[in-house]
Amino acid sequence: MAPVDFSAMMPAGFVFMHPGALETDTCKDMEPISAAPRPPVPAISSYPAEPQWQWVLAEPAFQQPAVVWQPAVWQFSEPAAQAANFYYSDSSIPCDNAWAVPPACSADASGEFYWQPHVQTPSVQSLLPTADALRGQVWKLAREEAGCRLIQQALEEATTDEQRNTLAAELQTHVVAALRSPNANHVIQKCISTMRPMQSQFIIDEISGSACTVARHRYGCRVLQRLFEHCPSAQLRGLLDELLEEAVALSTHVYGSYVMKHFLEHGNEKDANALTWILAENVIIMREHDYGFPVLGEALRQAGQAAKMALASALLLHPDMLTNMAHSRHGNLTVKLLLQVSEGTLPTERQTAVSELMARKVVLEGSRYGRVVSKYLTQCSEEA
Repeated sequence: MAPVDFSAMMPAGFVFMHPGALETDTCKDMEPISAAPRPPVPAISSYPAEPQWQWVLAEPAFQQPAVVWQPAVWQFSEPAAQAANFYYSDSSIPCDNAWAVPPACSADASGEFYWQPHVQTPSVQSLLPTADALRGQVWKLAREEAGCRLIQQALEEATTDEQRNTLAAELQTHVVAALRSPNANHVIQKCISTMRPMQSQFIIDEISGSACTVARHRYGCRVLQRLFEHCPSAQLRGLLDELLEEAVALSTHVYGSYVMKHFLEHGNEKDANALTWILAENVIIMREHDYGFPVLGEALRQAGQAAKMALASALLLHPDMLTNMAHSRHGNLTVKLLLQVSEGTLPTERQTAVSELMARKVVLEGSRYGRVVSKYLTQCSEEA
């Protein structure tokens, strides 16, 4: 193959990422390497005459992190990455993908870059949603928008466990990468919801050891939620213990809070109690994070009486926190629930909190959700 004539073939604005030059696992923790082979510098009108090339860590939407060459002025965009997902036909390249706009390029041992033929994926429309038709293509299709829908359909319409197992088998060893994919994560979720719990064990095994990281991911959190909905607590024991170790941090995280709410909703009472006691001991931290308010409300619903009262008592001691909660969409519901569960069990603490909140009535009336709490407090005073 002849080297690429960049000046002749690349339009203005061309950028490329090339994870194929190194093994993905080798790239993950690699520091910038100034002595690495320098790729040709394209003559592009929109870039400086001599762009500064550098090694950087990049995380494309559908792949594991890799060290890539790119101009310093390049900015990653997910639509561009999706449009530039090309697959190599040359099996000698250790990584099976490249991101580029326009076509993909690859490098030989000398560091010279070449155009690489684009392997055409069979039209998704021509494939049937069956295990036999999709054999050997599941992982590749799972990362594509149309392909992931086809696989989900195949999982739903499969008539036997064996057919679903055949499809899921091709996802094994790819679970962590799938959790980061805006398409493949839906396939993993569908596996969990359509397969028998024990058939989802490979998903649990591959997440094990990184459950807290997965819980913080915008797509990974959904997979954990599906596991809580469809798998028994005994099967999830290891993951549950991992999550409890970082319970407060996860409960106040934008994505982790959804996981911890599901933890309470679908777990057993022992686990709900364990999490609720942790929340009760860390109310001061929880007060600063709106994401944690729904978790507190779920704990008040699901925990046993002793743990529930411990949390209620801790919350009632902080009327300023309750005032803040009252102004949020989920927090106002938690405040009302708190006053309900503490009625008759914590009468003194409850009455003190109600009085403190009534004194802040003007502040509460300043927001939509605060007015809901204010109205409820008025009803409580009238009933008393």
